[in-house]
Amino acid sequence: MKNILDPNKTKAILIGTTKFVDFNDIEAVENNLTEFAKVLADKNIFGLLRKENIKIIKDQTNEDVELKLIEYTENAKAEGINTLIIYFAGHGFRNREGKYFLATKNSRKKLIRTSGNSALAYDAVKQIIKSSNIAQTIVFIDACYSGSVTQGEGNNIFKEYQVKGTYTLTSSDSTELSYFDSDENYTIFTGELLNILKNGLSNTEKEKVSLDELYKELQTSVKKKNPKMSPQQLVSREIRANNFLFFKNKSYDENALIQKHIQEQINEADNLYKHLELDKAELIYIRLKDKIHMVNIDFDRDIIQELEEKINKCRDLTKQKETFEEHYHTIPKKVIDTSITKKPNIFSIAIITILVITIVLIIWKPWNNETNNLPINNDTIVETETSKEEIIKHEYPKTENGISWTDEKYGTFIDERDNHKYKVVKISEQVWMAENLNYTKNIPHITDDKKWENLEDNNTDMAWCYYDNKSENGKIYGALYTYAAALKVAPKGWHLPTKEEFETLLYNCGGVGTQAFKTLIKGGKSDINILLSGWRNYNGNFNDVSDITSFWAVTQYSTYAYNCNLNTSGKYAYMAYMGNRSKRVGSSVRLLRD
Repeated sequence: MKNILDPNKTKAILIGTTKFVDFNDIEAVENNLTEFAKVLADKNIFGLLRKENIKIIKDQTNEDVELKLIEYTENAKAEGINTLIIYFAGHGFRNREGKYFLATKNSRKKLIRTSGNSALAYDAVKQIIKSSNIAQTIVFIDACYSGSVTQGEGNNIFKEYQVKGTYTLTSSDSTELSYFDSDENYTIFTGELLNILKNGLSNTEKEKVSLDELYKELQTSVKKKNPKMSPQQLVSREIRANNFLFFKNKSYDENALIQKHIQEQINEADNLYKHLELDKAELIYIRLKDKIHMVNIDFDRDIIQELEEKINKCRDLTKQKETFEEHYHTIPKKVIDTSITKKPNIFSIAIITILVITIVLIIWKPWNNETNNLPINNDTIVETETSKEEIIKHEYPKTENGISWTDEKYGTFIDERDNHKYKVVKISEQVWMAENLNYTKNIPHITDDKKWENLEDNNTDMAWCYYDNKSENGKIYGALYTYAAALKVAPKGWHLPTKEEFETLLYNCGGVGTQAFKTLIKGGKSDINILLSGWRNYNGNFNDVSDITSFWAVTQYSTYAYNCNLNTSGKYAYMAYMGNRSKRVGSSVRLLRD
């Protein structure tokens, strides 16, 4: 599960020293501290970490720094803080025993070498982190030899620096100096760190950047600035750098990314069309058209019109192929055998030519329509059909069992519990809702990932949510329910379908597989209009909107329950089929009339 920084539960301590008694002054550190504090409070980067939770400790003695660290962290857990950010900028020092120290304004080199006095020992920082009992701590150190806390001398790892729940990122390795340019506003490492945080990463398509991605980008950019610096990281079992989403990527452009992916899929479908894989091409075009309806991008109308034209071309060409194949099979086998196995003569060539011309005329003849095949006495038939239509018109609209029918196939139903109106469609003898259910009363609404993760695989833990916890998704896709909730949401006269009832639907729509997918998906012939609404995993993550949809069936399988699925990726790409899932995942609901 992805770990995401929660700004409302985060504290930051920024420590820096600009003036020293026994080291060179570093004026740029003051800019480091001020700008880093601004970045942490920027809602577009960290989601508005509160200013009262950002503490700057500047130009203090080692004792004062240690005391303020203790005071600022000792009650943090009780205050609901689960993440601590510690930043240090200044001089770093490693003694002969390999112990690492952070220089403060009163630090003396000789004392650090002999006793470690007059500087802040990293051992003390580590102990403060442990004593705070805060779940996770992220440490940045911009100082000489700072890699000592991540890798030690050479390749020897100092196990004592691996603190539970802590991630550390340093400006250099254990043998390197860290540099600053007197003409620059910031030190090299912090300047690059701030640049990445403020501008984001253009080489990733992700909305949020992980600690590992930040580290790799810093390695590259810092090396470009000064080849003598090699940033290092130390991860813990609790904080996996590639799984901890640290800040918002300001280079992320959702519209541009959507357009890029849509164009890639259009190109894929166009290639399938060229190779006459028409069913596959049509399914992709339909899926993309459906997807574009869900997003707000500049070229909506143009692209939708283009996709509609391509869908129609696929269907027209498919009909032409079917017609040609039908007439091709009417050529007498004897003629075909002669043309293949014997040396052709003028007579056989003439026969084949006439047959081919006849077939072409049959296919393309503009007046070739159903009326050509009517019996001579077609007036009587026309009158009969007209009479039948008139009878149907007199029957509809009508209301029956709570459904307002506009004709034999289509109707609407109003759920009296919340006055929500649903489209209804009749497929063979089954009457289905043509929209996902969106009933949310008297069911726990769970948005928090950890609370969702704590649900059990049973028939009692009820919960619902909207995809990505966004209400606008509910208007499109309906709600996602646990199995227990799905058992309770049907209004009077409707029910959660059984596995067998879903199988009947698939059979009526062409059978399990591609044909049923094509028929059931929005824009398909069944008009049940299934959208690829995604699902919520048992760990709280939302997955696969516009790629997969999954409907609960009432039928259970061991500790799981059956689902009817439509998929566009992997082994079951562009197929409709039955499967089973954990009862605590969030899936959609389509109801069947009793």
